Amino acid sequence: MIERCGKIIKYYPTSRWVPDAVLLMGKAFLAKGEYSQAEEKFREFIKFFPEHKACNEARYMLAETYIKQGDLIKARELLEPLISTNKGQFCERAHHLLIQSYFEEHSYYEAIDKGEQFLKRFPKSSYKGDVLLTLGAAYDSLHEYEHAATMYQRALRFAIRKNPILIKLARAEILMGNVEEGLNRLEELRKRVTEPTEEEAIALEMARGYIELGDTNRAIDLLQKYTNSVNALVLLAEIHEWLCNYKEAAQYYDEITKKGDPLLRARAGLRKEAIDELLKYEADTSMTDTTIFRLAELYLFEFDQLDKARQYYLRVWQDYPQSRYAPKAGLALAWIARHKDDNPELACEYYAAVIERYPNTYYARKASELLNAVREGRGNKEQ
Repeated sequence: MIERCGKIIKYYPTSRWVPDAVLLMGKAFLAKGEYSQAEEKFREFIKFFPEHKACNEARYMLAETYIKQGDLIKARELLEPLISTNKGQFCERAHHLLIQSYFEEHSYYEAIDKGEQFLKRFPKSSYKGDVLLTLGAAYDSLHEYEHAATMYQRALRFAIRKNPILIKLARAEILMGNVEEGLNRLEELRKRVTEPTEEEAIALEMARGYIELGDTNRAIDLLQKYTNSVNALVLLAEIHEWLCNYKEAAQYYDEITKKGDPLLRARAGLRKEAIDELLKYEADTSMTDTTIFRLAELYLFEFDQLDKARQYYLRVWQDYPQSRYAPKAGLALAWIARHKDDNPELACEYYAAVIERYPNTYYARKASELLNAVREGRGNKEQ
């Protein structure tokens, strides 16, 4: 296609088919993912054939090319005039593409605003189902699950393949608190699906529903049937970590590092490293001040286990007052009291104790600064 069009342009430059050849070359480059060449041809068409009946199509295709290149500003500069024309097929298509551009940019409120405008302006559009799905996904991303469920419900009417939308609808119902209703919908759907990918998606959402109900055992039993799925492995790892079954969690994270995409493998690797370090220190029978302090740091910063972190910081603070970790433990206990327990009085006690115990040190100066900040009611950030 590209070669033939190139020959028309080269050997018959005055032919009436030249504009069509230029446009077709642009479309072919776009389809091949060669966006810079596609951009060049669409811009060439707009420049040399501004009165051609296909000029709006070229503008639309150029906007689509810019979106593929990640240049959303240039794309919107082309789409907005097409939308404002109020006529022609590319008015509707441009509006639809504009909605998608905002959604892909994670500008969900803008996507919703443009989507609602589209539904009012083009109530019989062939894109209506797709726009409703995009609105549902945008509301989903904003955690506005009731609105998301409404949009998914409306989108069902236009869908050829309804199961993916029914799964999204059930998920929204679970997240908005209608857990039993969502699970019942998924159970009914599970009985009639035949595609393995849909069956897996249903199982994952059902597992999340069981977690919402606090039935982690049932979630684990279900997910263990789908351990070939990376998504199931991730959920299993997270459940076991949440239950403090760290050895089991580490095993699942290790499997993910062999199966997931690069980003997922990296994240799983970091979680496994943190768990391995935690298990190493927990197994250290010597329990030195270094071991105890490191456990406190891990529980606070890696596992968000406040009670455990507080317990280990207190051991350092009370049992090892001469340790180099003791003033750090005192400041950490103050931070927990102030920011997690909403207990500024206890935080002040720890700050004062650090100042008294470790005068003329960096920790005493920092404790003094933070103590004054609490007493004066200034800020909530600690450096």
